[in-house]
Amino acid sequence: MFLLIGLALAGVPTKLAPDEERGEALYRASCWQCHGVNALGDGPLSAAVPSPPLAGRIVSDDFPDTVDLIEAGQGDMPAYSQVLNRHDIRRILVWLATLDPETGINPDAPLPEEDTEDTELEDPPEGTVEGTVERPETVVPPAGALKAPPVLPVLPPAED
Repeated sequence: MFLLIGLALAGVPTKLAPDEERGEALYRASCWQCHGVNALGDGPLSAAVPSPPLAGRIVSDDFPDTVDLIEAGQGDMPAYSQVLNRHDIRRILVWLATLDPETGINPDAPLPEEDTEDTELEDPPEGTVEGTVERPETVVPPAGALKAPPVLPVLPPAED
């Protein structure tokens, strides 16, 4: 019995990601196409739809009004009330507030770790020229090896 409960709970996360992290994921799923990857208003659809920059431009005092605007839509911006709930919209705003308005990057975010470990490259196999790529030989099946699937007969409908 305890084993079954333990197995059932083994894959259950014990802690949700912070609002900022969840907000970034939600933004990347729903907003970047217009507002840009770094929320600078330069997304691929910004040429067709006016998309203001958002990075670092929304303060927490404005969150309630901005949540309402995103839910209802305004002008060319569609309503997102069917896609995002109020809590998720707030999470996006929390993430946007952390971004620098000029770069769209969170200045407090940790830098990605670089792989500083020295790795030795293997010597190329004999008979190859360094910098070239060997292509595998194309394998062509012998004639008649590929057969069409059998055609199944069409049966008339069963009578009641």
